[in-house]
Amino acid sequence: MKRRILTGLSLFWLCSIGATAEINLFRGGNFRPVTMDGEATSAYGWNLLDHGRHFRKDKSKYLSGKDCFSLSFSENSLGFEFAKTAPKDYFWHDLRLFNTSADMPLPMAPEYRFTGAVRLDMGGITLGGKRHLKAAEGWQDFDLKLSAEEYAKTRKSIVIMKPVLPGMKVAMRNFRLEPLYPESKAKFIRLPDNGELHNLTIPADASFELKYMAIFWQSWLWRLTGTVLPIIERKTLLAVPGSLVLLGASP
Repeated sequence: MKRRILTGLSLFWLCSIGATAEINLFRGGNFRPVTMDGEATSAYGWNLLDHGRHFRKDKSKYLSGKDCFSLSFSENSLGFEFAKTAPKDYFWHDLRLFNTSADMPLPMAPEYRFTGAVRLDMGGITLGGKRHLKAAEGWQDFDLKLSAEEYAKTRKSIVIMKPVLPGMKVAMRNFRLEPLYPESKAKFIRLPDNGELHNLTIPADASFELKYMAIFWQSWLWRLTGTVLPIIERKTLLAVPGSLVLLGASP
């Protein structure tokens, strides 16, 4: 059942105490497990494209993902372990991972920052289409800057494991994507009635969709005015002129 977001827009200055929102454009960047019959079958917010099963020569029998790899979850991390017993023609292809937010409209930010850490004992992994990491001991942190064009091209294959090898172990944790802007031209946006717009505000318990919408508004206002408005989270919304408030509900 599709979720609907009912959004109310109001201009308010909020006098209750709030904090700058730290919004991750990756849904489920902390890799929470999705379980079926008590077994972890996927990571919330992430889709997987397994070219090994798709391109294998012998397609006379269905090959389950369970026969090719297993998933493991720990604090903010997702792990893959590829079975040594998988068919030989499964290996040497690639396995791709992308976030479900890649199907949402792309904000108008000029650049994006993609951060996180990976660990692998063989093979290689490509991140954002521009950073390739090889097998090494321990976790390897990465911090990538992607132009809007680069992210638009790679958002459906933000992670590529290649080649997939028998017994290969790969883990990833704390994936985060956020927009980057040049220095703002002003601290507020002047409105036609000589009013001032100082920030965008969302509830402290806002859904991912509402947070994404806040980034979308922020990016378009920057595109139109050259000013980057902060996004504020508040538990209590009190009306005083000066803030664009996004209110969402998911029935």
